[in-house]
Amino acid sequence: MVNNTIANEEVRLKESAPKVRRKQQHTMVGNKEIKDIDIQKIREENKENVEEVKTAQIVPKEPVIKELQSLTKLVKEDADERELFLLKEAFSKHFLLGNISLNAIDSILKEMDYYKLGPNRVLFEQGDPGMHLFILTKGLLDANINGETVSIISEGNAFGEIALMYSCKRTAQIKSKEEE
Repeated sequence: MVNNTIANEEVRLKESAPKVRRKQQHTMVGNKEIKDIDIQKIREENKENVEEVKTAQIVPKEPVIKELQSLTKLVKEDADERELFLLKEAFSKHFLLGNISLNAIDSILKEMDYYKLGPNRVLFEQGDPGMHLFILTKGLLDANINGETVSIISEGNAFGEIALMYSCKRTAQIKSKEEE
């Protein structure tokens, strides 16, 4: 009984002792032992492969922003007082933008880009990725879901926020009416 207790104690001590790993001298592949491995050569080959991958990833491609392709960019200074009023009004009445301070709105308006959409043109299609929120200052737009007009967007209204908020695709097609 004493010998059994001593044997168990030795096993417990071996299991609780820290494991010391020795540098491996040989490598087994299947049943064959490989003795002379050129570690430096393997590291250089891997380094070359890594450099090739890094080089391939250095030049990021600009994302194609489809929704801006149908627009004509305008000069910011061309925005008149009426349009600036409509933009501020759109911020104040929008559920997402309504709590932004007037100073912040002025800063945002200075950074915004202004575009013009021609008559009877599609701004974006239902199912397209969404990259922007828009505010309409002139004209009318049709919002179509599955080919059916569900609403008309009028001046002073913001749209396009759903795709931004939920990182989802556009829920409707937006198309300009006959006039610009």
